[in-house]
Amino acid sequence: MATNMGTVRRRLLGGELRRARESAGRKAEETAAHLECSMSKISRIENGMSPVKARDVRDLLEWYGVTDPAQVKAVMQLHKDAQEQGWWEPYEDQLPSGMATYAGFECEAVALRAYEPMFVHGLLQTEDYARAVISAANPSQAETVENLVRFRMQRQQVQAERDEPVQLWVVLEESTLRRPVGGREVMAAQIEHLITAAARPDVTLQIMPSAKGAHAAMAGAFALMEFAAAIPTVIYIDSIAGNLYLEKEREVRAFAQTFDLVRAAGPDPRKPPQRSRPSQGRCAHHEHHHRPPPGHAPGGPTRLAQEQPQLRQRGLRRSRHRRAPRRSPRLEGHQQAPPAHRPAAVADLPHPHRHQRRVLTRAEGGRSGRETVARTSR
Repeated sequence: MATNMGTVRRRLLGGELRRARESAGRKAEETAAHLECSMSKISRIENGMSPVKARDVRDLLEWYGVTDPAQVKAVMQLHKDAQEQGWWEPYEDQLPSGMATYAGFECEAVALRAYEPMFVHGLLQTEDYARAVISAANPSQAETVENLVRFRMQRQQVQAERDEPVQLWVVLEESTLRRPVGGREVMAAQIEHLITAAARPDVTLQIMPSAKGAHAAMAGAFALMEFAAAIPTVIYIDSIAGNLYLEKEREVRAFAQTFDLVRAAGPDPRKPPQRSRPSQGRCAHHEHHHRPPPGHAPGGPTRLAQEQPQLRQRGLRRSRHRRAPRRSPRLEGHQQAPPAHRPAAVADLPHPHRHQRRVLTRAEGGRSGRETVARTSR
């Protein structure tokens, strides 16, 4: 599939105009005054973020002293190519500011590296997951939600039809998979989709365990988009306040280093993720790192009196050495039977972040003794 190249061509055009201005010794302020526009518009034109009229391109080349016919022809051809309409044009009125530019970059990138702490990356989302995410941000706007869902699915279709799809490397936080976006069934289907996608040769997926603690990218989500030829890498940062594009060499180098640190801290991407148990709402990482103790039966308590006699002895020993309760003066002379101890059921309470064992005593109604209950939290 031949993808639209307008966004990249616009960046190339902006780069040519910037180099021509710098060679002529012109400042951005002078250029803005010459075109009778703002400096921010000159910046957007030179960064490829804003279209420019053919008349303005010719005027700028003349003002910069570019008179070589071959160079003028090449620049004007870039301008013509940059006017090509993108596949996202039907959605542009409802897209967030700057998203059309991102769609253009994405379908032209040869490699995309992304860190996602909150959501599954858009190119890896199922339709139901995408609908749940978009609906949460656009409540009571059913038509807008459906249009944005179609736009997101179209992004995936564009990549699937490319002769050489973008090489996608995504690092997701474990908490992303634990959040039941759209409910358990939707999330279970999303996890299965991720497992399938991770098997593709153009996708590398890492799940950053929560147990890793702090790491270099905790400031927020970002993406690096790399292009062919001499087109510079673009950094994309999305937030509620809007999106930001960075392409200065110093900025690109800093984000590239951050991503390298994050993926180095994550698990080996060559090991495929394991399927989770959707009914329990657990992800692959939880199944691997938080396995239940021996004898555990999912969905109910575990009887360990015979399988783990040492646990029974431990409970009895603790109960035997427990300090006797102080008698109240009102009960003096009252004969009380000594407490009888016997082992009981052990409930397994899975917990992802702590491991502790405690012994509780519980008076049984209608019985003279006390029951020792050992409970394990994981």
